[in-house]
Amino acid sequence: MSERLFPRVKVVDLDDTIIEREKFTRYGGYAIGRLHPSRLPKSSIGEIMQLNLNHRRIDTPIAGLAERISFETHARRNVSLGVREEFRVFVEGGGDIYVATGRPNKDKWVDMTEETLRRGGIRRFIKGVYFTPPGIKTAISKAHVLCMLSEFYDQVEFEEDDPRTILFIAP
Repeated sequence: MSERLFPRVKVVDLDDTIIEREKFTRYGGYAIGRLHPSRLPKSSIGEIMQLNLNHRRIDTPIAGLAERISFETHARRNVSLGVREEFRVFVEGGGDIYVATGRPNKDKWVDMTEETLRRGGIRRFIKGVYFTPPGIKTAISKAHVLCMLSEFYDQVEFEEDDPRTILFIAP
């Protein structure tokens, strides 16, 4: 068995994992997914590791009514009960926590997300937040984050609620 390069690491998704999602949104998304199943990305992990994705903040405005509605909906969400204590115990036990989210890396989304994490009392436990760049599928963005972190950690634990993302990343 190999030695850990760094402490234990956990990478978590945000919405419906550590941040509460509205029941209507959760079930609506499930129904839409059943009616219009999206295909899994065709990229291999090797191809993803070669990508040079910018997960950090970019100076791009929110575009259109649909994104504005999505932004306002996400802005009202809160960190789920019990997450702060779970994160505290994990970090005090020597673990590192990162976030990999499908939320866009646009300025307003980054600011709103950071405020939600601070308001929920968990931002101080998170070493880094990785957002999804424009034009990149969420599953590819998250797989890229996991590949990057696997260069520094022997084992990377990933918490995700979307079965399509899990199926893509699992192999």
